[in-house]
Amino acid sequence: MAKYSVGASVLSNIDLHGQSTVKEHRYGQLFQTVDGRVFRFGKAGAVLIVPGDLQQAKAEDLQFDQMAVQAASAVGSKTIALTLGSTATVANDHVEGTLAIDNTATSKQLFAIVSNTTAAGGATATFEVEEEVAVALTTSETATVRPNAYDRFIISPTTQTGTPVGGSLVAIAASSYGFLQVGGIGFALSDATVSAAATMSLSPSVATAGCVTKQVTLSSVVGRSMIAVNTSAKAMQIMWQLG
Repeated sequence: MAKYSVGASVLSNIDLHGQSTVKEHRYGQLFQTVDGRVFRFGKAGAVLIVPGDLQQAKAEDLQFDQMAVQAASAVGSKTIALTLGSTATVANDHVEGTLAIDNTATSKQLFAIVSNTTAAGGATATFEVEEEVAVALTTSETATVRPNAYDRFIISPTTQTGTPVGGSLVAIAASSYGFLQVGGIGFALSDATVSAAATMSLSPSVATAGCVTKQVTLSSVVGRSMIAVNTSAKAMQIMWQLG
């Protein structure tokens, strides 16, 4: 049986403004202060993260979409073998990510990844998962693998390549661990277009990387502004809504 935590962990003796080279919690683990601010634990990608920047999940790699199930998996199994697309993978690169069986109406299932083997592009990688297979899998199935959204997050680019995951409180060195704010009152850097009102919805900026802007049609909503701002790269108070 998979192990789950219930609700958010209330912060006690945890330094939200710290960073570490050691992984101390699960990716995406939820923490909450007594005043309602909400944070998730994660790991920065390959570049320095600066305070106030909006972060997104690492860029999506479509070569991990709808990969063929390489061998049948019986009910109760926790092992799933997949034929990779053209992108290779290294051992345990997808730990705490998800594996979804996604091509049939009868066997759609979602699993949390415990481990994976090294494999070249086009070769077979074996994934160990937390949950047991509930409906037997055949080689006619396909599966999509996604890394945890809080594993190697990056500064939100002007053209989104992944889902927004939160705002940085402090600088986090490349490949180090820290916290992102996802709920409650916090701050973010604005671009110059957040000016109309103090309560408008906010989206990732399409003009300035790492900034928020007034809501862009068909774009993600990351929160609501609490003050009117019309100066680029100015820190503004917002109500984060990324939960």
